[in-house]
This record gives sequence, C-alpha cells and structure tokens, in this order.
Amino acid sequence: MRTERIDECRLGRGLLFGALFVFSGVGWANGPEVISTGPAVIPVQSVAVQLVTEDVRVTLPGIGDGRGGSVSCVYELRNLTDQPISFEMAFVTNDNQWFPGDREAVDSRFSVRQVDEELPVRVVAIDPTAWSTLVAGPPDSLPSWTVGIPAAAMTSLLISYQFWWRSTRGPSDGQHSLAFRYHARPAAAWAGNIRKARVTFMLPGINGYLRRCLLEESPCASGRISPPGYTTTKEGLVWEFFDWEPTVDFEVALYAG
Repeated sequence: MRTERIDECRLGRGLLFGALFVFSGVGWANGPEVISTGPAVIPVQSVAVQLVTEDVRVTLPGIGDGRGGSVSCVYELRNLTDQPISFEMAFVTNDNQWFPGDREAVDSRFSVRQVDEELPVRVVAIDPTAWSTLVAGPPDSLPSWTVGIPAAAMTSLLISYQFWWRSTRGPSDGQHSLAFRYHARPAAAWAGNIRKARVTFMLPGINGYLRRCLLEESPCASGRISPPGYTTTKEGLVWEFFDWEPTVDFEVALYAG
C-alpha cells in the first residue's frame, strides 16, 4: 500500500507496509495519516481511508464568565481496501500546546468513542515544520489514538473536547482579539472528497450586541466570521458542503475596543 507525504504543498511518493495484512500508519482526525520520523510525526496523504461524512457542533465559550466551550465531532470513515486496517489518528484543537505525556490534561478535556467503545487517548509530539502548510501556527503536540476498521467496512467516531478562547493580537495593528478556529483543511488529505459535511457554531455565551455585530454587516466591526457562505439560525452559524475538499478553516474572532 502507498502513502504520499505532504511537503511544501507538493506530494512526494513513499511506501508504507503493514504486517499480517493489516495496514498501519498514523493520522489526525481532521487530516491525513502520518508517519513517525524519530520522536515526531508528520502528515501523509491517505490512500486507504475516506472521511465520508463530518458533522461538527461547536458551542462557543462565554465572554468574561469563565465558561469554556465544547466541540462534538461525528465522523464516518470508510476502509477502501479489502483488508482490515489499523492506524493512528491525531486531532488539531484550539490549544497552542498539549505538552507530550500530559495524560491528565487529555483525559479531562478530550475523549474519543468508536461506535460504543471509548478509545484510549495519548499525546504525541509533531514536527511543526511538516504541518505548517496545513495548520497555521501548529502546536508542539496533539492528542492521538488508534482506530481499526474491518475490510471494506465503515466505522463512526465521536470526538469531544473542551476549549477556551485563544487570545491573539493582529500582526499589523496589535488589536487584541478572542478567537476560536476549527481546523478543517487537514481533512483534505483523507482519500477522496467528503461526501457531506456540516459545521455548526452555536453562540449561547455571546451577548446580543456582539451577536448582532457577528451576524450582520455592521459598522461596529467587533467580530469576524470566516469562511463566508454560512446561514444563520437561532443557535448560530451553519455551513453545509457536499462532495467537499476542504481548503479553509472555520473561525470566529471577537475584537476588543
């Protein structure tokens, strides 16, 4: 079986074989399989597993009330081969650092279920330079777990985690902002396109003034939503895609002042 390494946005060819008819590798949940290079992992283009559907629900944190946010992701993955496969996945969250080996932080904030089974999650170090073309400001490590799929079969994953706003400053004006980004671009490295994807950002913790600034074209300029193309509901923002290859991430930013 074959994998293709992502390097400076160009794909180079390589070989990766599994033993006893089991394909093994490493991948991130919203992105490609990866391979280990010493102590760190790097992304590769998947040829054996397709992300068929993706349903993401993000509840944004409150403003100034100490309440965190949460993400719930349901994925359907298909094994495109006629052999059982086993591979490792990892996930890019809103955190800058996970600190390799910090199991307490992972257990308290991050969980994965495959069908009805909870999977053990650990932290793996990554090579940031190898991920920089897919992740803006990649962290030093990521939560990781192992998935198995029978031959020519599908499986479902429920990935849940908690997060807080990420504090940033603009590169030119230094303007302070609170931001959350759902990293969707790595999913382009699964085999084929995503048949159906839905991303929902719920806004229960954002007050009426900021909500109006976000959801309407307003001179208050207190927020930014990307990408365009969303619809608004009572809960918040909804994006839907069909036969989709992700080229953008999803982000909400709130500006101070």
